Amino acid sequence: MDETKLRELEARVEALGNVSRACIEAGIPRSLYYKWKQVRSAEAGNGGNAVKRHPRRRHPHAASEALVAEVLRLAQAHPDWGCGRIALYLELRKQPLSATTVRKLLRKARVK
Repeated sequence: MDETKLRELEARVEALGNVSRACIEAGIPRSLYYKWKQVRSAEAGNGGNAVKRHPRRRHPHAASEALVAEVLRLAQAHPDWGCGRIALYLELRKQPLSATTVRKLLRKARVK
């Protein structure tokens, strides 16, 4: 699709206020319209609709780095302790963590 048709489509989108309807009238898929807008924004240098990357989000109840380090330390110091015993030890020390979470942390760190 050439530049003039896409500009006409953009004007139609503005007039209708509806991208889907304008694209149906023009006989093109919406994905093409959005891809064109993205390329056009990137070329303009303002990054308007360029692909946006969000920072990696952390779960609000995720184990802190210190708690993870404590789990790994306990696993190395007491290789005969299982996940349940480590979880119980942490619970007694007012650092509750489920046995399942302990297991996941140990597997992620490739311990045991």
